[in-house]
Amino acid sequence: MIPQLDNIPHIMVQLDRAGAILPAELVTHIDAHAAHYAPLLRERLAQRLALTSDELAVYGRSHALIFLAQWHDQMTLTLIGELLLRHDDMLDGLYEVFEATVPAYGPAAIPVLAQVMGDATAPTASRIVCTTTLGYIAHVHPLSARAIIRTLRDALPVGEDVAHDHHEVWSWVVTTLAELRSKAAAAQVDELYKAGVLDPNICGRPDEYRRALRESPIKAVFAQPLTLYS
Repeated sequence: MIPQLDNIPHIMVQLDRAGAILPAELVTHIDAHAAHYAPLLRERLAQRLALTSDELAVYGRSHALIFLAQWHDQMTLTLIGELLLRHDDMLDGLYEVFEATVPAYGPAAIPVLAQVMGDATAPTASRIVCTTTLGYIAHVHPLSARAIIRTLRDALPVGEDVAHDHHEVWSWVVTTLAELRSKAAAAQVDELYKAGVLDPNICGRPDEYRRALRESPIKAVFAQPLTLYS
């Protein structure tokens, strides 16, 4: 049944006021009428939230990402790439649901995530969440693993770039390569350990990294985004 157009604003108000948990009937209704709600949810996702925004606004934008990822809304991928470059926006709520939503796009998300991860001007947290999400996609879409590993290796510094202060990002890249059991990256990573630009609190000490490469590959599954409400 097509929802009455004059009822849609009321549903959006409910979504904005719901907080962390949406009533099952609200989830079912919005999911059943994706074509009507997708444009409104894109607007919610795109809105810039001041760093003083209240919790309800943060949850409202997170709900928008959950539904849009569930529907594999392609316009949202471009929007995500733009959002994650913002410094004056409260992105924490999106980071919290990122790995549970964006992998729904599968390999289609790789170019957007890779671009943010490799952008030295992007917020550090955005670069990190893109790194770990790329690793997750490689686990649940094994045919994409080779391209993702290459992308991760290309993000590591060489030459003069080693002097740049992006140690936290590089450490998460190394952690993700270890989780993907990328032995091909071992020599490259060893050089970074020797240069002292990796944080062992994130990626472990060199012996821990090498031990991880010998462990069995991680087996991962992905549940579609709306299962977050189950």
